[in-house]
Amino acid sequence: MTHLVLFFVGSVYLINGLALLGLIEPRSSAPLNIFIGALLLAVTGYLVLPLSDLSAPGSLETVFGSVGYLLFALTFLYVGVINYTGHPNEGLGWYCGWSALVAACLAVVQFTQFGDVKSGALWSVWTVVFAAFFALIILKVNRFDRATGWFVIVAGFTTCFFPGGLLILGLWSALSNGLVLVIEFGTIALFGLFLLRAPQKTAPAPEKQRA
Repeated sequence: MTHLVLFFVGSVYLINGLALLGLIEPRSSAPLNIFIGALLLAVTGYLVLPLSDLSAPGSLETVFGSVGYLLFALTFLYVGVINYTGHPNEGLGWYCGWSALVAACLAVVQFTQFGDVKSGALWSVWTVVFAAFFALIILKVNRFDRATGWFVIVAGFTTCFFPGGLLILGLWSALSNGLVLVIEFGTIALFGLFLLRAPQKTAPAPEKQRA
């Protein structure tokens, strides 16, 4: 079930990326964000509720996995509600900043605590995704809108669609750690390229005062 959910998270990345690029209306992306966000909440309950002791050593990996699902569930639900209602998105921006810190911690835990290089690489990309939204919404960094749009679309394929599909087929474990690292950190490098190629936004020139 978790593999299937990861596969469909890629569709949310695609839709949200297209919305950032201005190719679809933000409100039209709201239903999918809400549907997948609710599904991720259900998966979190599916993983956590059977555990009698969340602090038990054998439960640690499941709990950390649930943190990741809940992080994305709240993100998609938040995006869906804002895009549907048109409310200001500053709260979402600060949430993404906090989520970037959580995602970075999860990446470190996957690399060091569990020795899961592939999951650590995925969380590294998701850390940059959250950080990009924080910079776009709160810091209002120039050129981040289109660059983030393209980055989110690509990350949806490299971190969700393809890994989820390979997990469903039982082929994910056949990939070498080195190959996954190249793909995922290549995705981050591609974001840098998008930023370099994105056109600068210039402020409108002030009108000349009439004599």
